[in-house]
Amino acid sequence: MSTSTSTASRQNLPQNLLKRHAGSSIEDFRKHYIERHSKAAIPWFLANGVTYYAQIHGPLSWASEAASQKYAGSIKLDEWDASSEVDLANVDEGQDFYSKVILPDERKLFLTEARNHMEIVDAGSVVGDRVEFIVDGKALVEYEEWKKVWNEHEA
Repeated sequence: MSTSTSTASRQNLPQNLLKRHAGSSIEDFRKHYIERHSKAAIPWFLANGVTYYAQIHGPLSWASEAASQKYAGSIKLDEWDASSEVDLANVDEGQDFYSKVILPDERKLFLTEARNHMEIVDAGSVVGDRVEFIVDGKALVEYEEWKKVWNEHEA
């Protein structure tokens, strides 16, 4: 797993602000998001052509004064726990794997299903502790357990 701050391999992707499930500590949220949810999503993302996936963990801050001013009236950044960078444009949410593996995990991890509560901000608006999982279409972490789950669903 990479905790890079480099922008060399990053695409110009919007950032998806996310909130943790009520009652979950920041530490538990971060651990689950990094160690379970990300790895469960990797085979699904790769099968759908995702070439970059990163999480940015809080405390989050605005990357620039321009971003701060743009979102000042609508987003209180201290109310958000993390952000993701992933191109979901071509990802098939109708797949069995998504509904049986990803969504149930989102319901445990996030305030609600991600797409129901996330706020999307411009690329590069938010900074924090960046953790990269997929760069240039290749997973940077081991996810064997989830490869097996993916293969079973595909069979």
